[in-house]
Amino acid sequence: ERAAGLVPAWANDTDLAELLPDAATRTNLISSLTPMPREYFAEEIPYREPPDGSAYILLSPPYAEPAAEARAKGWPVRELAGGNHYLMLTQPEQVADAILGVLPS
Repeated sequence: ERAAGLVPAWANDTDLAELLPDAATRTNLISSLTPMPREYFAEEIPYREPPDGSAYILLSPPYAEPAAEARAKGWPVRELAGGNHYLMLTQPEQVADAILGVLPS
């Protein structure tokens, strides 16, 4: 808990060290998190089905099932090596290339 709000429990240097080896990147991520009131974390987020013609960028194994669903719909899917969803912080060029690679010409 920070001041009047909460930040996710994983938002600490120790838990992020393996996923984000660069100390400056970890510090920037943690300091960028805005504490939110407890009620925020209980609020349900409405699901919206992605439109036809979408694409999927798979960053980590826990999201393999949604990637498989995207493939079944015929969407382009790019899978990046690295195995965690912080690749946009640790490998931004590769993530950008993957996004550009699934955009229609």
